[in-house]
Amino acid sequence: MPLNNQERIYAIKKTGKKARGRQELMLHLEGKPLTKLAAIKAKCYECMGFYIDGTVSCSLPHCPLYPWMPYRDIVAHMIPKEVVKTKRKPLK
Repeated sequence: MPLNNQERIYAIKKTGKKARGRQELMLHLEGKPLTKLAAIKAKCYECMGFYIDGTVSCSLPHCPLYPWMPYRDIVAHMIPKEVVKTKRKPLK
């Protein structure tokens, strides 16, 4: 049976490494709104198993979120300039 949000928060606090995305994921599980970047960090933190094995680049460079992954191999996968220059509207 899947864990409820409180059980997931407990698991993160007990086993999750303190890294980018941890706080964002806990805020999400508490029902608080996140920015797009915070949501990406939270998803990467969750997908990487709470970084239990360390804060390393993920092994999925074809993931659509990889260019924004907090611990990606920045030399091999740079965010395209046109993406960085695009102005984003805040979420409402």
